[in-house]
Amino acid sequence: MKKLFMTIPATILVLFVFLGVKCVKEDVKPSSGSFTIEVTGDSIMTVTLGETGEFSFKIRNLTDYGDSVTVDVPQGLNELPEQWLWQLCIEGMCLLPGNPATVFVPAKGSYDYLALHIVTYEEGAEGRVTIEVRGIGNDVKWQTFILKITP
Repeated sequence: MKKLFMTIPATILVLFVFLGVKCVKEDVKPSSGSFTIEVTGDSIMTVTLGETGEFSFKIRNLTDYGDSVTVDVPQGLNELPEQWLWQLCIEGMCLLPGNPATVFVPAKGSYDYLALHIVTYEEGAEGRVTIEVRGIGNDVKWQTFILKITP
């Protein structure tokens, strides 16, 4: 009888430690997020001065639920020469800077009609714009596009 009482607490202790370790492993497991930004062309482009660089991208939903995401270029996430301008474009309609776009991304699907245009002017050799995508849970992703001018 004494052996039985000693065995039961030991068994409970082993189960508790095993389950506890399992929970800790799951809690610290890195998450890949609920969506991705996929560049459908180049993220670095070279054009002649005065041309517009057009970068295409899409957002892929990795979850089983459709949801909306917001696409924006927050203040400070662009490094453009003074005269240059960027525009987010959704299904061919371009928005002026400061106007974020919200699009619906279906479950296990993608929203494919996004672009970033960088308009070049008289001066400058290179510009960078980073888009920020927020949504689907608390997930946030960034993608930088670089436009260079041919010498």
